[in-house]
Amino acid sequence: MEILKDYRLNVLKGAIVPVYLLVPFQNGLLREIRLPWMDEKKRNSAINYYLQHEIPGLTSELIYTYHVIEEPENKYLTVKVLVARKDSIDFYITSMEKAGYKVRGIEYSISALAEMFSDLPTTTRVLYLQNVRGKRIQMVLFKDTKPEVVAEVAFEQLDITKYQIYLGLKDHDIPIDFIVTDHSEQTDMLASLLLNAGLVKDKLLSFNKKILDQKIAWEQGTSDFSSYPLLAELYRVKENKNLNFFPRHHRLNKVRVLLLSLVCVLATFLLLISTIWHPKYDDLKRFEHELAILQSYHVDLSDDEVNIALTDWQAKQKSRVIALERILYVLENLKNEIKLNRLSLNNNTMHLWAECESEIAITKTIEELVENGWKNPTLIDYYYDNQKLVFSLSVEGCW
Repeated sequence: MEILKDYRLNVLKGAIVPVYLLVPFQNGLLREIRLPWMDEKKRNSAINYYLQHEIPGLTSELIYTYHVIEEPENKYLTVKVLVARKDSIDFYITSMEKAGYKVRGIEYSISALAEMFSDLPTTTRVLYLQNVRGKRIQMVLFKDTKPEVVAEVAFEQLDITKYQIYLGLKDHDIPIDFIVTDHSEQTDMLASLLLNAGLVKDKLLSFNKKILDQKIAWEQGTSDFSSYPLLAELYRVKENKNLNFFPRHHRLNKVRVLLLSLVCVLATFLLLISTIWHPKYDDLKRFEHELAILQSYHVDLSDDEVNIALTDWQAKQKSRVIALERILYVLENLKNEIKLNRLSLNNNTMHLWAECESEIAITKTIEELVENGWKNPTLIDYYYDNQKLVFSLSVEGCW
């Protein structure tokens, strides 16, 4: 990355340069999926559902892109899914951004290389061999300019390696139409062996003329061939044909940023609540506690008032009973002296209306009442009616 950074600073005058990346397929995954035909808007969710069941537990760590292989008359849909690890994509993007480049697209190099074969008939199959690391060789089978099979074999004894390649291709029609290599020593030796064994028909020496308008010599060497995927990617970007991981990755990052923003907003809101409303909440709880105490006190006070009222009523009733008992006693003693017409008792004050034969009966009535506990006798009125003396008096009880 330091080389790229120095190139940007010295040659590009420090400009922020948009770039498209080609990444190796060593840690990638290739899957072919057949689905019911559906509208393009629904395909992403269907593929995501498939991957969740095909690779359970790892889907959140992966990112994918796809291309359609066939969709005959909208009957069904066959897609080839290219899967990458998010951490690998993050690493490439972070490294390029540190060097001062703005990433606009990311694609597997084998997808870009397929564009070199797009001039061939659609049924043509091309086997590509490249040295990936140490004694490991990656083989890619292209069909209809799209990667069909991707596998790695160990470069050990040539016959063993040839047999490993045969096992990787046995489910496909053999011989393969063409073979291409990265022109490393191991891949060229293996290509010659496959040609002699009849597993491959011929070497491919010419490519898409829109990208490279010349034939190459088989012995031209690795230094030239390594630039072909880059030329193909440049063409694919211009034609908007590249299978770009970056838009989906960018959307995922936007989702992460949005979720982080929501968390920050929520945290700020909770902080405001704790700093502004928490003291008021304490006041509210204190008021509720005081109100509960007042309500309890009111209940107790109400109970006391009821008890006091009941006691007072019981006392009054008792006093009234005593008064009535004494009145009955007095009236029993005076039954031969007076005739009672009406009687009222209110707050220990008794009003009595009666008739008698003479004033002596009135005097005896007053004396009898006083002897039985009544006091303050007052003669309110008296008069004669039909030879009867009618009188009214009031007395007060002392109990």
